[in-house]
Amino acid sequence: IKNEESVNNKVVANIHDQLYEVYYKEKDYRKSLYHAHLYKKYILKTPYHYLYSSALHAIGAVHYNLDEIDSCLYYMKETYRLTKEGSNPEPLSMAGKAFNIAMIYQGKTGQFVEAEDYFKEAIHNEILSRGEESPQLIVYYSLLADNYYFLKDMEPALHYAEKGFVLANDILKTDNVYLKSMPSMSLSRIYANKGDFEKARKVIDKVVEESIDYFGENDKFTTQ
Repeated sequence: IKNEESVNNKVVANIHDQLYEVYYKEKDYRKSLYHAHLYKKYILKTPYHYLYSSALHAIGAVHYNLDEIDSCLYYMKETYRLTKEGSNPEPLSMAGKAFNIAMIYQGKTGQFVEAEDYFKEAIHNEILSRGEESPQLIVYYSLLADNYYFLKDMEPALHYAEKGFVLANDILKTDNVYLKSMPSMSLSRIYANKGDFEKARKVIDKVVEESIDYFGENDKFTTQ
């Protein structure tokens, strides 16, 4: 009987999970949130407790889209904690979850100290997963540099911007204009803040030149 009940609960959980996704795609976030909570409730009544963190992540994503940022952060952080404390945490998944939290702190709440911790967690787990030459690290280094810039702490800002720049241009030699631009724009801001306007201009001119070559003069990326 217990086994049959568990199977039934899994079926009900799956139904609510699918309804959560349907309403989420339709941007009916209140209904999506309702079904995400029911998915969480029923998944706990099954042996598949490892899916509980995915239910929390779903709830956090809906709260983000409803601009309920405190609730979003609560569920995202709980998802991260449960994943980290799990029997076999997957570093790539950890990196992505930490990065999402860092971006919310940086871009939505302006809590740059809290963002710093999660950017560093993202970098640590990205290196564990894909090594020190992962292209994703260009993004993480650049945004952590920006975070220190917002904190008006220019030395670590310069350190991480340079790490991103070297990785993009000297180590990976990437042709991805967007990736190359991120540390360059971070460096330009930092140089300008330090009063080295010639260096700042040189770096940003290179970004503009490469973006015009790749995207065209009137593209949004070039003109922003």
